[in-house]
Amino acid sequence: MVADAVERGGNTPIPLQDTKFFPIRRACQSGVDLIHMFWPSNFYHSSTWVGTLVKRLMFADGLNCLGRLPLIYSADNLYPHDAASPDFEKSQIQKIINEADGIIVASKAAQEIFSQSYDIPQATKFFIVPHCNYIGKYKDTISRNQARIKLGIGAHEKVMLSLGRINKYKGLGLLSKAFFTADIKDSHLLIAGSCNHPEIIEELNKNKKSSHAKMTIHSRFIPDDEIQVYMRAADCAVLSYDDIPMNPGSVILAMSFGLPVCCVDTGSVAEILGPRCLFAYQPKNLDSMVAAIHTALECSDLSARGREAYDLAIKNHSPALVTSRLQQAYAEVAQ
Repeated sequence: MVADAVERGGNTPIPLQDTKFFPIRRACQSGVDLIHMFWPSNFYHSSTWVGTLVKRLMFADGLNCLGRLPLIYSADNLYPHDAASPDFEKSQIQKIINEADGIIVASKAAQEIFSQSYDIPQATKFFIVPHCNYIGKYKDTISRNQARIKLGIGAHEKVMLSLGRINKYKGLGLLSKAFFTADIKDSHLLIAGSCNHPEIIEELNKNKKSSHAKMTIHSRFIPDDEIQVYMRAADCAVLSYDDIPMNPGSVILAMSFGLPVCCVDTGSVAEILGPRCLFAYQPKNLDSMVAAIHTALECSDLSARGREAYDLAIKNHSPALVTSRLQQAYAEVAQ
């Protein structure tokens, strides 16, 4: 989606391939106008210790080359979600930031959080570029009733959806505990996504204690064409991040399908959704999460708030706006 935005601005994006030998050096010598770097961990991590050693040597070499070209770094996270050593990841990202002319963030809140976590050179500029919406990116032809029939969900049920990989940093154990503690009549927690951690599923099922609430887990990869089924069956998306959502694509996806969101009140979320479309709770706080779930599922105008979320996705996350902001950032760092 970012590459599409670059192309709409009249430029030609070329992938910076971390699988090549000396990828950063090769990019700096390729005649491009600037480098825009995302998620850099693959430049210094490999599945083997030999591969990791080679990559880190090439990464160190690449850092020496980055000063030759304008460099923009996209701060989508403080560091990778599943980082084995956050301190190490931050030390490598800091090396990139030391060379960066610009840093892209999704919100003012993300800029503040990132600035508190890293030493930002005085000359480095921040640019707020929103996450592009997903409207039209996935099929959206199924009705609410059709989606619920496919999933075996009753028309009267109040459905909260957690869609995406079932990983440890998602905080799903606390979410399921809060959901069943709320114990709202006819409520249904729908969790769908691939899972490589069976212990998470075990934990979720252990929390399944309620006479009023239901939970369904589809622990498999959800193909693109099926995303609409889950989104259209839901009344509200729920996201239980353990870390700080700096540029939360899951929030934008929910908005793109007209869903309000129950989520932590940290990072970019509140700024993106506003008070009407966000049912906020404090991170890792069971009582706060229970209260937010109650407020969301007992809300009398939930569908209207979902339409407002969709309108925000159109207004603040359009492809045209992303293109414009990217072009502004590129022009300023290339001066």
